[in-house]
Amino acid sequence: MAMCMLCRRNILVGESYRVWRAPSGLGERPVCRLCEDEADGAGWVRLEKPLEQEKGSLIWHARKVA
Repeated sequence: MAMCMLCRRNILVGESYRVWRAPSGLGERPVCRLCEDEADGAGWVRLEKPLEQEKGSLIWHARKVA
């Protein structure tokens, strides 16, 4: 599960986000679409990657019935 590095909100399954590089050199970080203006204003650099979509890690458990 991805988390926006600015608002710390979990990015929901199916929600789109972009990858940005922080000015502090922390590497590539996901930023939700709602925080893109804030990231741009804070000096973050948007990487020229296509829009990503959170796929989630849904795990289904089956119980054996005897």
